[in-house]
Amino acid sequence: MNCSEARELLANYDELRKAKADVLPALDAHLKECSACREIQQQNSFIGEGIRALPPLSPSPVAHAKLMRALAAEHTRYIQRNASLDISTPTPSFLKPYLKDLSADEKHLEPLTTFSSAETGPLPVVPMVRKRPRLARMSHASIVGIAAAVLMLIMVSGISSLVLMSQTGNNSASQPHIVNQVAVTSPTQISVAYKGSAQGPYSHVVSSIASRDTLYYTAYQNSLNVTDPTDSSQFTWMLEKLDLSGNTNVEPIPLLEKDSTSKLYILESFNDWLIWLQVDPPKTTSGKNSTTNTTPANLLPHTWRVQALYLGNDPEQNSKNKDKKETEGTQGHPTFKTPITLLKGTYDQSAVPAWVNSPLQGTSTYSNNLLVAWLDAQGTSHLNNYQLDPEKEPVSTELAKATDGHILTTPTATSNGLSIYWGEEWTTEDNALHGNIWQNQQKEAPPQHGRWTPHNQTFQSLFRDDGGSFHPQVVNGTLFILSTLPVDQELIVKPSPTPTQGKGTATATPTRTPTHTKTTPTPSPSVPPTTTTSPAQAPIIAKNDPASYPLQADARILGTLLGYQISDPGTPQQLGDEGQSMAPQGGDRFLIWQNKDKSINMFDVLTNNAVNVKEAIPTNTIFLSVKGDTAVWITPPEQNGDTNTQSADTVLFKTFNWPTKVAPPAHP
Repeated sequence: MNCSEARELLANYDELRKAKADVLPALDAHLKECSACREIQQQNSFIGEGIRALPPLSPSPVAHAKLMRALAAEHTRYIQRNASLDISTPTPSFLKPYLKDLSADEKHLEPLTTFSSAETGPLPVVPMVRKRPRLARMSHASIVGIAAAVLMLIMVSGISSLVLMSQTGNNSASQPHIVNQVAVTSPTQISVAYKGSAQGPYSHVVSSIASRDTLYYTAYQNSLNVTDPTDSSQFTWMLEKLDLSGNTNVEPIPLLEKDSTSKLYILESFNDWLIWLQVDPPKTTSGKNSTTNTTPANLLPHTWRVQALYLGNDPEQNSKNKDKKETEGTQGHPTFKTPITLLKGTYDQSAVPAWVNSPLQGTSTYSNNLLVAWLDAQGTSHLNNYQLDPEKEPVSTELAKATDGHILTTPTATSNGLSIYWGEEWTTEDNALHGNIWQNQQKEAPPQHGRWTPHNQTFQSLFRDDGGSFHPQVVNGTLFILSTLPVDQELIVKPSPTPTQGKGTATATPTRTPTHTKTTPTPSPSVPPTTTTSPAQAPIIAKNDPASYPLQADARILGTLLGYQISDPGTPQQLGDEGQSMAPQGGDRFLIWQNKDKSINMFDVLTNNAVNVKEAIPTNTIFLSVKGDTAVWITPPEQNGDTNTQSADTVLFKTFNWPTKVAPPAHP
């Protein structure tokens, strides 16, 4: 007996015991082995005992009289509203005393009410005989004329319909589809919205994010004396902005007052907020033993921080900077705003599993909130929610944490934040990477005894507890995951919103921060192992330049993309080929992922159509970043096709927007 069958029977557990049903031994045997089902049975028993312990309810002594008076009043209104045929039915005898009391209380009574409350019965109804009017006779000529007029009208309507259909058929290829009052072109192929270059000393771009009119990127300065491309101490870094609404070749605008010796990687851009990760150079040991230290620089402990910069109109911040002189080299741009630190820590490679190589394991946004999955100095994994307001201090809430080598990754959420999902990953002794998907949902709390006010309650549980689920991405009401399970098993693996215990337990307590205490789970024999290999072997187009920012272990996972409707998660929808998809990224209404050969696929969730992007985004793309309705990517400078017109300090960006803007129809 499995958990699904057992939980269906648990609702009638007491009745099964009283009836000594045949299925009871198998159910009891399952309860002895399954702690999750045993907890549900205990909860059901506790609720049942509480209900049976409640005192019996008895009606008020005056309830019967109030009910009868109300019925009498309603019967009186019924008599006044209906015709004489309806009131011929005798008044119920049990209402007559209350009708009399009602008549005595009223000073002005309708005649029908007085008549109904009298002791006599109703009078018989005398039906009225209505004479049918005689139709005027029409001459034969009049009838023939009317028939001819109707026939001409039908013929004219048919000809007009044929002409309209002909015109519609000729112009159908250029007409937009109307989907939820949003006009979009036929979703078959993207077009590059921006193809422009930016010149400057910071030409080695490692991360970028874009909207329809603005592009942000981080880059380091070119140097001829670089001996280790992973050693950020040999570079100077800058965070810059490009305006995409003007010419294709524009001048970048620096957003920091001075360049940085720390690595900078853009994470998110939303609601005029720009979020990035700053990784400081490692702290080298000093003293007589420093010359014998052969530890690579990227394995030494180093500090890091998540920075936030508000780029919208901020009167308070502008007033602070009104007397501040512009920094040299800004070339007339506005004064710089000061970023705030949302999160900081120390990353020690020796404190985390060997397959982990970054303190940050994923970010996401919804409304004015930022989700961050990160690791502290002791290797404990956390998931925090930051509420951002330019006029207030950020408010941080911990949603979950994990220990014992379990890592929380890739958070994602619906646009209102009522449903939040994230991954949980761990390895086993065979060096295989496993993953589950968690969910944090806000639902209306069930009513309770006593004074009760409607409110939302947080429920946290496992969405998929199969050891083979990775990369949750919410797109337009659909949750996409990458599954390493065979497709035929997906038909029987159903999402379970019921909190479970044991492996990967999450304490769903609305009055405190949920925490799941981890124990090393036993790998399911049906889950194919995903071996964690060297990042250099990954055939992948990363979200950041992999030559500077290390790839995560789960970036190389090949699986099957499955989509669940959040409002009614049932049998999932499969995208792409089985076991050939990797590295999904979600926009507002579309999902992009890669095939095993690095080619790019795209799916429009709103229109349920595939979109052709393979010709626009080549496999030699360095990195690809998706946010909102815009994607941005860069390709190697020597393969852009315009090397004759580009200098060594020029970087070429390409973007597309989806949906593309639709031109209004031309007037005749």
